[in-house]
Order: sequence, then structure tokens, then C-alpha cells
Amino acid sequence: MPSQGPMILALFAVALICVILILLSYPQLTSFYGWFVYLCERSAYLSSRKQFHLWKLGAIQKIKDMRGQGVVVFLKQDTISAMVEALIYVRNNENTSRVAFVHAYDLVDDIPSELVANSKLVDEAFPDITVDLHLVPLHGRFTPSLVEAVSSKLNVPKNLMFIGTISAGHELPYDLGDYGLRIFRS
Repeated sequence: MPSQGPMILALFAVALICVILILLSYPQLTSFYGWFVYLCERSAYLSSRKQFHLWKLGAIQKIKDMRGQGVVVFLKQDTISAMVEALIYVRNNENTSRVAFVHAYDLVDDIPSELVANSKLVDEAFPDITVDLHLVPLHGRFTPSLVEAVSSKLNVPKNLMFIGTISAGHELPYDLGDYGLRIFRS
């Protein structure tokens, strides 16, 4: 009776490749890509194979792409605590190094006086995250079409756009689901 070892090894290799392909298709998996790059660099066998070298380069590019995709946080006030809370949430839960704070205003006089200075301050306080500030004219009410316009202009999908909790007396004019935003505070 012939040995079953090579057959079992071949089946294991096929199963492993299938699992890796499934994991690679998951878009928010920078730690897996990082692990794959680490493994390719540490293994003499893998680093000597051209195909693994190409896969490693592809994984590095995927990590750069994921970290380069920014998120948007809509701010109503200029408080440092709200900005810091948003950045801590993004750092702990999103695979990005870019955050765009967006403040929508009716009149220029309605822009909080410390908004620009505080956004620069938190940008310096979080050196691993690039913080940009965008001021957007409101033209009336905060609507889903405004969110869509910001999404299009900044090239950020709506599922990567956040809003803080909605306090009593400041309800949104539409259902939250119409905006497509995520809430980052409890």
C-alpha cells in the first residue's frame, strides 16, 4: 500500500491556499497582510520564490491602500475633547492614517472660533494620523444630499463617515439611516 503522506500534504496545501485567498479578499485585514509580509521576509524558502515575492509586494501595496483611505468625521463644535474622542475611535477601530474633520455651517460667523486652531492641535497630538479640516456651506439643513456631496468630493465612502452622538434638541431632520453615517460615541 503506497504512503498517503504526499496526498495529505497536497490537500493541506490546497486548503491553506483557499483560506489565504478568502482572507486576502477581506478589505480591512491589514494585520493579515502584515503577517504575510513578515512571514515572506523571515522565511528563506518563501523569499527565494518569485511568486511569493510578487505576492509580498501586492500585500504591501494593499496595506498602503487601506491606510491611505481616509475617514470623515462631522463636527458641530470646536471642542478638543470631541476631536480627540473621534481620533481615538478611528485609531482603535479603523485601518487608516487619515481623518478629515468636516464642519457644515450656514453663515461664516457660525464657524466656531477655535475650530481651525484645535484641529491643528490634535493633528500634532496624533502624529500617526493626518488630520485635515474642511468647512462646507450648509445651505439650510444638514441633509443626506450634503453627506453625499462630501462623500463624492473627498472620495470617501459613506460607510467611512462618522458623526458623534446626537444630543437632545439637536435631532437630525431625516432618519439616521438616510444619511448613511456611523455613530462613533455611545
